[in-house]
Amino acid sequence: MRRTLLIAIAAVAAVAALVAACGNGDPEPAPPKSAPAEYTQYVVESAIARYEDQGLDATLAHYNRAESIDGQWYVFIIDEGDLVIAHPDPGRLGLDVKGWVGTDVNGYEFGADMLSATEEGKWVSYVYQNPEHGGFSSGGFELKHVWVDRHDGMLFASGWYIDADAFTQQLVSIAVDKYRESGLEGTVAYFAGPGSAVAGLEAAVDYYNTAETVDGRWFAFIGDPGGKVVAHSDPSRIGQDVGEMLGAAIEADENGQWVATETRRVWVAGYDGFVFGSGWTQDN
Repeated sequence: MRRTLLIAIAAVAAVAALVAACGNGDPEPAPPKSAPAEYTQYVVESAIARYEDQGLDATLAHYNRAESIDGQWYVFIIDEGDLVIAHPDPGRLGLDVKGWVGTDVNGYEFGADMLSATEEGKWVSYVYQNPEHGGFSSGGFELKHVWVDRHDGMLFASGWYIDADAFTQQLVSIAVDKYRESGLEGTVAYFAGPGSAVAGLEAAVDYYNTAETVDGRWFAFIGDPGGKVVAHSDPSRIGQDVGEMLGAAIEADENGQWVATETRRVWVAGYDGFVFGSGWTQDN
């Protein structure tokens, strides 16, 4: 399970536009849950709209109920003193997000990243229990991608849980689409920018790729028609032979395929002679 979580932590992310509120403070109609990033931002905007319309006490009373949980989505609110003041699990109320409640099961202290959110909002990712799969006390640990928005000095947040394989494939698909649109340089520039599919994951990636609690590293790459690595999350890999790097010969097409060895699991897809891949390696 840990291996799956760690693939997801770095390989996955969400590409979404902000959901604006209507002029009267009411949110726009809800996006479908099949677009989880947009739906997550809608949930947060709805919470802020509720606060503006009904005040803080009524808002806290609403989100401090288990009935406010919407599948895997729930709202939590952090006050100006960094304390959790709204959460459907009463055991987390009053806790400082800089303490254990802001640290995931593998030791990643995401609280500081969360507290840096501004009125523009930001994505923060960490491993947490999914209330839809067993509740807050016994639920399984999964990667959570959270939208955090600061309003009136408080942080309003919600998030969804990510399936490792599906989003690893989505990440590669995004890379292929970006290559179609803007070529190699444009694709590399996109993933290096703040609006990319991995926005919000950088801090978690840095932790998990150096943590003593894990065994391996996530990576993403692009190989050219000559079989050489031309872009990689680890720049020292650029120039290596793709087949030697993966430990297996590949003939990737646009449909994509998994390449798995004893130490690697990578999703690759081909386009215009290039190979686009993302996955996990357990060797050094």
